[in-house]
Amino acid sequence: MRVDERDPYGPADQPDLPAQRQALESLLKQKQWSYTVVDNREDFARELRSGSYSVLGLFSEEITLDHWTQKAIREAVHSGSGLLVAGIHDTRHMILEPALGIIKLGEHHGSTGLTLIAVPGLEGEAVFPIPDDYAVAIYPRTAKVIAEFTLKDIFDEQGLKWFGDENQKAWHEGVRQLRDRSDVDALNNDWIRWYWDRPDAMTCVPEHLRRWHWWRKDSFRMDAESGNWRSDDLRSSKGRYHGRSYCDFLSLKKPAVTLNQYGKGKAVFAGFDGLLQATAGGQDSLYFQLLNQALDQVHQDNGTLAEGQSQSVQLTIENLAIATPGRALLQLDGVSILDKASFTQEEDGWSYEFTIAEGQQLQKHLQVIVPPYSKAGTISALIQSGQEGQWRDHEALKLEIEAGRELANLDELIEKVRALSYESWKGMRYYFLLKKLEFIRQCLLEHNLRWAYESLLMSTSLLMMDKSSDAQEIRAGLQDVLLNVGRKIN
Repeated sequence: MRVDERDPYGPADQPDLPAQRQALESLLKQKQWSYTVVDNREDFARELRSGSYSVLGLFSEEITLDHWTQKAIREAVHSGSGLLVAGIHDTRHMILEPALGIIKLGEHHGSTGLTLIAVPGLEGEAVFPIPDDYAVAIYPRTAKVIAEFTLKDIFDEQGLKWFGDENQKAWHEGVRQLRDRSDVDALNNDWIRWYWDRPDAMTCVPEHLRRWHWWRKDSFRMDAESGNWRSDDLRSSKGRYHGRSYCDFLSLKKPAVTLNQYGKGKAVFAGFDGLLQATAGGQDSLYFQLLNQALDQVHQDNGTLAEGQSQSVQLTIENLAIATPGRALLQLDGVSILDKASFTQEEDGWSYEFTIAEGQQLQKHLQVIVPPYSKAGTISALIQSGQEGQWRDHEALKLEIEAGRELANLDELIEKVRALSYESWKGMRYYFLLKKLEFIRQCLLEHNLRWAYESLLMSTSLLMMDKSSDAQEIRAGLQDVLLNVGRKIN
């Protein structure tokens, strides 16, 4: 194994990066998805700007996307694309957190396994991860927890060895001693009050100091009946992981995989290297099944498609005679094919060769680019049997492809925002948005596409906290303009 092909965060004796890529591509081929795999941020940003993908996946723990690309991913999910993040090393991708519905808290030292709690068909199944693999603790803000870490017993003397920080050890030792006492007023002890007043002392990772505010003000208290730590919100209707107090310390460390609805799209986050685990376990492992289902969860019908988006087309071939080789010859008019690798270009079109048994039914999927609005494109398919130079025609098929809606117009968006800026109760936000959109229009007139693209991404941030129908409509329109400008950059 070459050193530069090893997984950057280990373990060193586990599948290397080429093996992980091969496993991912094998899964995508089984699902008959059209896909593009890239290994650098520049190629990823370019493919994202094309607007041709319905699912985005981030599997690298080492590569960091710039903040413009992260904002573009966030807006793509809000507009209906799916996102799967299966491995993260630090907070350099924190701009994605609203779409993921989580907050990353820090490194996870205490996981011994994984339990699936809300994965269709796999509820209650448990699996053990690779020792020494990097994992993170997360706080699900709006996301639903679908898998939990199995944790080590912190009250076991031997279990203290996995806490990586002296302050963590001291805190756990205090909790362990307090658990053994019957005095409900034990919370008045100086040590626990000192930590409540100084939550920064409890963090393992300095960069996350700002996120430990929930240690303050009765984050934990003693249950007089059971003598166990619990949260005031534990039995509330808000759910196990929601509320100001966020349960007990053990529950804090449990969330492992989450599913979040963000706008029209869905996002799945895994607090460990999901692709490494799936590759090491093989196709029959629970990790591989979890990865497969995570992709299914975030992939959805985007509804009415606009110009430049991708459309999935399925070609079904059924053999009513004896086994024979054959091919499907495709001719495209007004549309372009995305997954060219699975087809062969001929003088008279694109061909897909196959061998089909008697009574067998084959299905072939292809992705095409939706033509401009009001301009229908066609796909013609001629099914033939035989071999090169002796093809025999059987059936001719034809399918029309057209855009269901027109892309939003920047001038129309500006006028809508101008009208909203006159409303006193929300005018200031839309006033700033109006000025940005006018600047973007000027950039486009001057062919300064990069400035226009980045300004559009900044404009969407102004509407993130506004859940009104007007804001959602404008944000969707900004995404249309963003895709249009992004394609011009490419």
